[in-house]
Amino acid sequence: MESRNFNLEYTTERDVLDRARLLPGMTFRDILDLGIYPEGVEREYGSRRYKGGLGNLLEERFFGYRANSDSEPDFREAGVELKATCVDKRKDGTLSAGERIVLTMIRYDEELPERLVNSHLWHKCENLLIVFYLRDRTIDRYDQEILYVLPFTPSEDDIAIMDQDYRFITEMIRQGRADELSESQTSYLGACTKGASREKGMRVQA
Repeated sequence: MESRNFNLEYTTERDVLDRARLLPGMTFRDILDLGIYPEGVEREYGSRRYKGGLGNLLEERFFGYRANSDSEPDFREAGVELKATCVDKRKDGTLSAGERIVLTMIRYDEELPERLVNSHLWHKCENLLIVFYLRDRTIDRYDQEILYVLPFTPSEDDIAIMDQDYRFITEMIRQGRADELSESQTSYLGACTKGASREKGMRVQA
């Protein structure tokens, strides 16, 4: 399919949600076939060499903006962060979470605010748009179907628990004990090292 550029702008949360509501029932191959590319991006997403993940595919080939890993929400003006995650179908037909969602990176060499609401983690993830797709290992990853989308903002009770988790994680980092962290020590947020950068930072997951 011929490459085309689309000018897709999202200045409000409503803009993002209206676009996202078109996703349920689509496969990732359907999205590729739309022919949407942000300016300057010409990745071959069908190539096995591409390691960006299905979340980046959604960002660039459905919403039409260049994927990045900075500390701002994906939809900066709208204040919305996009996350894609899989669900698995049990034998009885019910669905279960397939994986934890990686929220952001915490670098060991950066200043860490004491409270969650003052952190770049909160700034980035205060308003999430979560796209759930059905993981089926018997078919190609691009033929997996998107089931539903969910805008998510934590409740006050959730925020209190997340803040407690955040303070525990960051205090362990300040004490130089990050290697002792495990997900069993916290309730909502979990921290793990990230690959080759394990000496420099951690991923915070929920």
